[in-house]
Amino acid sequence: MLNFFREGLHYIHFAFFKTLTLKAETERLPKTEVIIIFLKTYAVVCILAMLLLAISAGASDVTGYVAGYTFDWYSAYKLLFLYQAFGLIFGLIFGLVGGLIFGLVGGLIFGLVGGLIFGLVGGLLGWPILVDVDYLTKALIGVIFTSLAYGWGFGHAFGLNYGLTLGLIILLALVPDRAEEYMALVLFLGFVSGIISGVAEGMVGGLLLMLFLGLLFGLNEGVIGIIYNIQVLIFTYFFFHFRSFYILPHVFQYWRSSRVRNPFSYFRHSPVYWDQMIRMPLPFLQDWLLDLVRCDPKQGLDQLFFVVNERPFQRKAAFRALLIIIGKYLENTQSVADLTQIAKMLVDFPADDKALPSSLQDARKYINVVSALAADYQIRQTRTGQLKVLAELHDRLTDFQKLMKLTVAPVGSTFEPLTIKWLHMVSNEQEKLRQQSTHNELPNPYIAGNPLEVRDQQLFVGRSDILLAIEQFILNTDQRPSLLLYGRRRTGKSSTLLNLPRSRFEPVYIDCQDAKWHESDQAFCYNLAHDLFNVLYQSDSVRGLRQPQIEQFDKNAFTQLDQFLTQAQKIAEQRDKRILLAFDEYEELENSIINGDISEKVLGKLRNLIQHSKSIVVLVSGSHRFEELTRLNWANYLINTRTLELSYLDAESARELLTKPVPELHYEAGVVDEIIHITHCQPYLLQAVASELVNYLNSKQQTTATPDDLNTALEKTLVSASAYFSDTWRKDNSEAEQQVMRALATGKTESVLADAAFQPAIQSLIRKEIVEGTEGSYRLAVELFARWIVRNQV
Repeated sequence: MLNFFREGLHYIHFAFFKTLTLKAETERLPKTEVIIIFLKTYAVVCILAMLLLAISAGASDVTGYVAGYTFDWYSAYKLLFLYQAFGLIFGLIFGLVGGLIFGLVGGLIFGLVGGLIFGLVGGLLGWPILVDVDYLTKALIGVIFTSLAYGWGFGHAFGLNYGLTLGLIILLALVPDRAEEYMALVLFLGFVSGIISGVAEGMVGGLLLMLFLGLLFGLNEGVIGIIYNIQVLIFTYFFFHFRSFYILPHVFQYWRSSRVRNPFSYFRHSPVYWDQMIRMPLPFLQDWLLDLVRCDPKQGLDQLFFVVNERPFQRKAAFRALLIIIGKYLENTQSVADLTQIAKMLVDFPADDKALPSSLQDARKYINVVSALAADYQIRQTRTGQLKVLAELHDRLTDFQKLMKLTVAPVGSTFEPLTIKWLHMVSNEQEKLRQQSTHNELPNPYIAGNPLEVRDQQLFVGRSDILLAIEQFILNTDQRPSLLLYGRRRTGKSSTLLNLPRSRFEPVYIDCQDAKWHESDQAFCYNLAHDLFNVLYQSDSVRGLRQPQIEQFDKNAFTQLDQFLTQAQKIAEQRDKRILLAFDEYEELENSIINGDISEKVLGKLRNLIQHSKSIVVLVSGSHRFEELTRLNWANYLINTRTLELSYLDAESARELLTKPVPELHYEAGVVDEIIHITHCQPYLLQAVASELVNYLNSKQQTTATPDDLNTALEKTLVSASAYFSDTWRKDNSEAEQQVMRALATGKTESVLADAAFQPAIQSLIRKEIVEGTEGSYRLAVELFARWIVRNQV
């Protein structure tokens, strides 16, 4: 029996003071077990209510004896049982629908508080009084006894918390090291003293207030009761909802902890630990957490993250304290190399949390960029490349510093001094590099192999026709076509996707060669939502859109994706943009479906987006047209597809690529024309030859390229670009096609061109743009490729 009663008190305590813990513990329980726990607890609630009513009624009998009035026990218990029954039904319903926490709280409010107070009121007033006594007598008795009843109810509630708080203060003040030994005794004394003082204050205050209101409103007990009810309920709600009675013990413990060497025991014996439902911001909590970290960084951070994770209504103070701590830590950065780690300092801050300072999101974006640029600086091998990254880093830090200057504390006051320090560090690094250089090296912006990012736009030339077509097919029409960006390998498909007009698109670049897109349907849906969130987050605010969590996609992954995309589309429409899902190397999805890693539901989802999503555009990019892929019917899924074809650059664009990005680079007559001729304006090879040429000129400390310099660069390119040449030779080429390529490279074409059996191979190579017809004959389109074949395949 004692264990039964103890268990009931345990759940009552958790319902009021550790609501979140109770919710977390019981969410995993089956509904039947939840109801059993509720019924056990509710039995204890009923016993408590009856005991308290008996004690209250006994006190009322004494008062009634003096006033010549007898307490109506029948009416009191009738109301008590009525409210207990209502509370039981309410608790059961919400226990089934909303979980144990809602059932307990609802049942406790109606069964314990409601039944107790209204049972006491019914016993004090009684039913006969409302019929047999004249108006004036009824009003007087109503005023007196209603005030006493509500005074007792409110005084009991206030006294209970007041007594417990007083007991805890006495206990911690007198014997903090032996708190457990004296806990029961001191709390009991505090409880008793609190009840006595609370009831007395409640009765006297209620009586005086009710008499005053009675005179003011002509002793109309209906009006008086309503007004008093409203006052008591409003005051009681806010008093206990925000737990304002914790201010005194909290401040007292903070004051005590500031006067000792080890403040942690006082923090653990403060209201922060007693009650996880304190909604009122506790004063000095931020300063207290900072003091704890200064005293002992490890223990202090443990306490800080305890507040972050376990006390949701105090997270704002904890986050502000954590931000200040991080700012102090970042003051130790001494070099550009240290900046590579600063982004990691903010990983403890969630992406979307109302407790965070709103301006932290802007600071985080800049910090991520600064950290990435610092890491890029570390891997650059040439002084020119390093100076270029440092210049960009300096620009971003300048923008960051200007923003933080206008940002309020604690974000602005934390990061503005840091940006000034970091700017000074970058300037010193730039000056040191300039002093080390005795020769002005040519910058080498050429990127052979990797896609061109947005910041490499000076290298992205000759694709205005593709960008114009995208604008015509997507932006300037109400239709929703899907697009196929077709081009052979290394023709710049990925670079085109990465340089789409972001002013009108929210482009999500999806590299289908990445293994994460082939793990499962659930992983595919999660990664798509995750990458889209990152794009929206980097470009602007994403209020109303939560960062997807992988656990959400374990079940009903496509439904979860639909819900996310619906919210994302609303954000895109507010920005007057469209979301572009760009699937690069889309053929890899076919291989994954054939292998059973993902299902055709993925393609069905893309078809659904094309048909029904006004703000989402699907673009696939690859080196095969749909008709060349025979294992899946892509045209059935990617309906209404417009094909955009990427080929070689035109001569004018190739010349621009060779001359404009590096104005300091000069060419002797004929060198540029030779590069254009030998590469046939193939984008990858243009970049590869130009890169080797710049590196070679820098090694010779000269800025003008001669024909001999070009020949050396071409020899180097045959080695550095061998992977591209090998892939072109082997990928999707039959043995007959390889024989044709070998014959054209060596000039021994008689046996091949005269044999009709080789004609299908020749036509296939023409479609692939590897071979081109010239005046009734054929030749390899790229002369540099022919040189590689002669060197490696003959």
